[in-house]
Amino acid sequence: MSPAGRRDLSASFALRTVENQRRRAAAPTSPPAPPRPTPQQFVASAADLFDDLVALCHSLRRDHSQPPAVPVPSAR
Repeated sequence: MSPAGRRDLSASFALRTVENQRRRAAAPTSPPAPPRPTPQQFVASAADLFDDLVALCHSLRRDHSQPPAVPVPSAR
């Protein structure tokens, strides 16, 4: 490659570097990602949710084991 070609190539790389830096500086920053739970935390949370669901089912069964009292219409 000739010296002129190397200069052109170097100038192109320098220009490209400057353009990339400008784009990065102008790009909106995204909010940081929230930390992920560890597998143990995930399992513990799922177990808690399951326990709550079972308790809710038991309470619904208990509350609805007897049919609601139907009001008797008054005689006229």
